[in-house]
Amino acid sequence: MSRQMISTQARSLAAHTLVSWSEAVQYPELSKLFDSDKERPLGVKKLPAKLSTWLDGRLKLKHQAFQMLCSLNDFDRIKVIEEIIAICKDPNAPDVSAQRKNAFQRMRRSQYPFKGYHYLVMFAVAAPGIVVNDILFDKRLLGVKEGASHMERNALYRVKRNGHASFDNSNTDREIVNKLMDNWDNATPQPVHRVETRHAAVNGMLNELSKATWLMGTHLDTAYKGQSFDDYTLFHNPSDSAKEDLLECGFDKRAAGRIHGFSHNVHHLAAVLNEAQQRGQQTHWVAHSQGAIIFARAVRVHLKEIGTPLNCHKVSLHGVGCNMGDARLVCQQAMIQVVSSRNNPFDMVPNLAGGNDLSPSGLVRSLRFAGLVAGENSLASPHTLPYLGLETYYHQLVMTGNHDRARMVAKYLPKGS
Repeated sequence: MSRQMISTQARSLAAHTLVSWSEAVQYPELSKLFDSDKERPLGVKKLPAKLSTWLDGRLKLKHQAFQMLCSLNDFDRIKVIEEIIAICKDPNAPDVSAQRKNAFQRMRRSQYPFKGYHYLVMFAVAAPGIVVNDILFDKRLLGVKEGASHMERNALYRVKRNGHASFDNSNTDREIVNKLMDNWDNATPQPVHRVETRHAAVNGMLNELSKATWLMGTHLDTAYKGQSFDDYTLFHNPSDSAKEDLLECGFDKRAAGRIHGFSHNVHHLAAVLNEAQQRGQQTHWVAHSQGAIIFARAVRVHLKEIGTPLNCHKVSLHGVGCNMGDARLVCQQAMIQVVSSRNNPFDMVPNLAGGNDLSPSGLVRSLRFAGLVAGENSLASPHTLPYLGLETYYHQLVMTGNHDRARMVAKYLPKGS
């Protein structure tokens, strides 16, 4: 979260459109965030009612800031209000949006992604309190961070299509990955605060934003083949490192029964799903790898916290890091249609991490192909790109020079293939 003090002149121009806090808190979007008998926000401990009383007389909102605050989902809204409270307590405090340097604290992004959130609160001091002039995305904190992907934020991005190269059984040449990269705007995706596109995706671990944009666009094209779309919304799950991403996966999986023990990725997505459902936004999702863990846990949070159907949503599960049986069950309970699943039988992520195939043969296949999962060659990996079938994967291995592993795959092909 960043702060920016505005000039006295700008404050005076906004004076005639101010909303007092006592007026603002009458709206259910804000009142439910504080202690009361009303519905609590998704997976977030409510703020004490005395804080709302304390804000009376100390806080006023320009109308556009008030509208923005009401339009946010519960997760984002409470983070912004917490920052506004901090500003009221000390308007002259230094900006707190710097990335934590301590490695252990960075790991605690699963508890709180950053010391500051990714909205810019523009305010002016107006004794005895402040006037919030606007609430908007802080462009300094969002977007692609070349060479510093650990600085990327958990956020929603609208990604536009640039090309129409397809990844299918007839088009897996050596240059296909470069063509797929060019399909999507992986340099300047647009931050958004809610899903307004028909298609959306949650990426997995070790995906910096520039990679997640084209990769999840490719997964969406495969999952919803025949559906034409020019953009989609990416729920970006940022990455610090392999070790820290694995810790976050384990954190969410071990917290299966404890709603407040899930990561902020989970609570944020739960709020996004609920907000879209309330608007009737029909959304076709893809959840890949760790993204499938986040999606399934987010649905679980919604069911326990809100309990209403999420039937405006559909999902396709690819290379899942969770158990398919559990994911299908929780989606069924929420009335979310699971359109398809694509899990390569040689992929250690669904087999071992997801616990979907722990048979002796499944273990052997997973371990023999583990190096390709962790490798840099997306075309050779059984995990990175969408799974199109064993025959296609066999040809991918041959093209990338992995002939030993191609022979292993060939043993599972039908005779005559």
